[in-house]
Amino acid sequence: MRQVSLIILTVLLFGAWSACDHSPVFPVEPQIEFVDIQPRDVEHLRDSIGVTFRFQDGDGDLGSDNNEDFNLWFIDMRYDTSGVAQFTKENLTIPYSLMNLTPDARKPSIQGEVSVELPVTINTPGFKEEFTRYEIILEDRAGNRAIAIDGSDRIFTEEIRIWRN
Repeated sequence: MRQVSLIILTVLLFGAWSACDHSPVFPVEPQIEFVDIQPRDVEHLRDSIGVTFRFQDGDGDLGSDNNEDFNLWFIDMRYDTSGVAQFTKENLTIPYSLMNLTPDARKPSIQGEVSVELPVTINTPGFKEEFTRYEIILEDRAGNRAIAIDGSDRIFTEEIRIWRN
C-alpha cells in the first residue's frame, strides 16, 4: 500500500512540475502559413479581399497593445496579363496593426489563425485585367520577422484576378 501511495505521489508531483514548465513549444521567431484568400475573382472598386493565415510563436509576443505600431504587412505583387510587374514594393504595401495575440496563460507559446480584410481593390488605369498575390510579412514585438512554417523565408497568398468593366 505504501508503494502504491509513493507511486501516486510521484506521478502527481511530476504532473505538477510539468505544468509549471514555461519553456517555449515553438521557436521564438514567429512562423506563419497561408491558409486562404477570398474572393479569387475581384471587381475593381467593388470587392475587398479576405486573407487567412496560421501562426505559431514560441515566446508569445505577437501583436500590439495599441493601433499605432504596424506589425503586419501585405505587399501587392501585381502584374498584368503579360507577366510584367506594375509597381514597386514600396507603392503597394498595406500596413496593419495586429491586435495583441498574447493570452493570459502560463506557457508562452501561442498558435492560432488570423483573418484580415484588405481594403477595396483597384485596377491599374489602362488595364482591364490584372493578377496579383500578396506577400505576407509579420513581425513580433521583439522585431523578429516570421518565416513560413515549412521553413521558407517568404510567405505568399495564392493568385487572384482583378478586373474592371
